[in-house]
Amino acid sequence: RQPAMVHHASLDELSDELFSCVAGFLPPADLLRFQCVYRRTAALPTDSSCWRDLCIRRWRNQPRFALTPERERWLEANQPLSWQRRYFFFESDARRTIISDFELQFLCWYMNFTPQAGGQGMKSVRRVRFRDGALTDVPGFPPLNYTLDPP
Repeated sequence: RQPAMVHHASLDELSDELFSCVAGFLPPADLLRFQCVYRRTAALPTDSSCWRDLCIRRWRNQPRFALTPERERWLEANQPLSWQRRYFFFESDARRTIISDFELQFLCWYMNFTPQAGGQGMKSVRRVRFRDGALTDVPGFPPLNYTLDPP
């Protein structure tokens, strides 16, 4: 009896869809390696799909970076970077410990104003603003002055 013939597929025989499917399951470091291994994987449209999905999964629970429709429109208009570059830009930005006065004034800030730790969920969270050296819109308080220490 003869052993059954086994056909070994080469990478060239695999479809782009299969490569893209595999890439979709990889963490960022492995996705970078995957794109470097073979000329076809480097040319796949993983930038628009895989890296965008990684951005969504990575920052979905972090309001500062969560990819809302409004934020995505802003990114397209103001940061014409690839999704891969955006991913690594926001990774490094998330590790920052210094904030500029511009960011302080123009980011959306939500604070909890209850005496109990943890507050009352969204019922006790209020949007506040930092404008012209004062924290404003704090319920029951006049504008509170602030200063930023130089870095």
